[in-house]
Order: sequence, then C-alpha cells, then structure tokens
Amino acid sequence: MSSQRRSDGPPARVQLSRAAGWRMPAGARKVDRTTPWGNPFDYRGPGRDRAVAICEYTAWLDGEGPDELPAGHRVFSRSWVLEHLDELAGARLACWCPLDGPCHSNVLGARVYEHTHRASETVRKAAYGAISRRTTPRDSARRPVGHGKTRRSRANAQPGPPAG
Repeated sequence: MSSQRRSDGPPARVQLSRAAGWRMPAGARKVDRTTPWGNPFDYRGPGRDRAVAICEYTAWLDGEGPDELPAGHRVFSRSWVLEHLDELAGARLACWCPLDGPCHSNVLGARVYEHTHRASETVRKAAYGAISRRTTPRDSARRPVGHGKTRRSRANAQPGPPAG
C-alpha cells in the first residue's frame, strides 16, 4: 500500500508486522488491542471470526451493551473512544488484521471521517451564516416587498380627491 493518505474518505490502513526491519510509517497510529482503540471483542474461538467481532464492535460503539468492557487484562471504554476520535484524524490506522479483510480499524476510520466531516461542515455552515448575515440588507428581512410607498412614489403620485 502506498504511504499516501486518502483524502477522499476514511483513513487508509496499515498492517502491523514483526518482520525484521519493519517500522510503522510516519503518520500512522496503532489501534490494536494493546491500545485503548482496540476491539474488545475477540474473533478467536468456536463459531467466531473477524466479521462477527467487528459487528459486535460496531454495535458497541453505537451504544449497545455497557460503556466499559473488560477484555483480557484491559478495560475498553466506548465513551473514551468516541471522545477521542479527533486524535486519529489525519492518521493511517495500524492493526494486525490483513489489509484485504475486515478490521475494526475500518469502523474507527469511518467514525473518524464522519466525526471530522461533520465538525468541518458545522464550522462551514457557521461561517457561511455569519457571512450571509453581514451581506444581507437588514431591511429586506423585516419589510415585506411591495408594502408602503417610498418618497419617490409619493412625489410622483397624482393628487386624488380630498379626503372628506
């Protein structure tokens, strides 16, 4: 995989390796089970696979089950993960899963992209709103079009019969 980060979607993944001489690329962030970003749902065991563990992880991030889950000697916290998504923005996510298969880092990457995209959209809308409020004439919002006469129209008006 190239060392470039995709800018059109969630962060690209990096597969961790124990091969001699392998180093994690610059700008990559480790998100395996040794970190708070890890998937607390194990894929190993009878009737289990990565897809099942990732579905459970996705449901957990969506609010199913307890906020904190013990897994081995660690305790994983959903609220911590969701509160710290911005720390992963702009980073390639590194995990042990094969690049051509499912991985919880895909779920994290999508959440990071959604979180940062939503945040930037909010900022853009706030900035656009401030600009449009400054450039819109104040009177146009308060005075309906076509109501009342202007000085010019009164000056050009024909005199009518006197009020009686």
